[in-house]
Amino acid sequence: MSSVLLKLKFKGNRNYLHGSDIYNTVVRELSLRNGGRLKRLAFRSFSRTQVLLCWDTPGEGSIKVGQGQWIADSGSEFPFWIIETQVSIIEAYAFDEPSIVSKASIRDETLICDYHLGYSPIENIIALTKRLAYHLMPVSSGKWIFGQLDLEADIDRDFRSIVIERQGHIANRFMRCSIHLDGAFVGNIRFILGNP
Repeated sequence: MSSVLLKLKFKGNRNYLHGSDIYNTVVRELSLRNGGRLKRLAFRSFSRTQVLLCWDTPGEGSIKVGQGQWIADSGSEFPFWIIETQVSIIEAYAFDEPSIVSKASIRDETLICDYHLGYSPIENIIALTKRLAYHLMPVSSGKWIFGQLDLEADIDRDFRSIVIERQGHIANRFMRCSIHLDGAFVGNIRFILGNP
């Protein structure tokens, strides 16, 4: 099985790996090997241990945390999987999510915000989508969690503004939003209500 261990840390006070950290590391690893960009990343469960990025079909008994699709520079597409391991996570790092969302404005079902330079594009997008979810659909139990990303363009580039707009939802269960960077549509993000 062709794979690489993603050596990740817990984000903030979480006790599970955050989707943005998995995204950033997957993009870095696959870009180095193939060039290109991410097309899809979907999560099935949380992981409280380190994970493998695997680009061969995982063996029987593998615990699949997530899976995705990559488009190489050549135009060819291939799947990849995120597999749970038994390797412990022993470090965490600070994450100031309020600073990302503090200047966001919401009108109807749309959130608009300038890009926070201190964080990666996916960290901005996830934090802002989460803010919109809690604004539109407050919950008394559980948390709004990043579940899936479907991209039509590369988001790991320079841009100034982010617009997140709700496109569909099931109250207190699911929300799908479009993502626009500097006015250009780049893809969709899905959040689900879960209990990490």
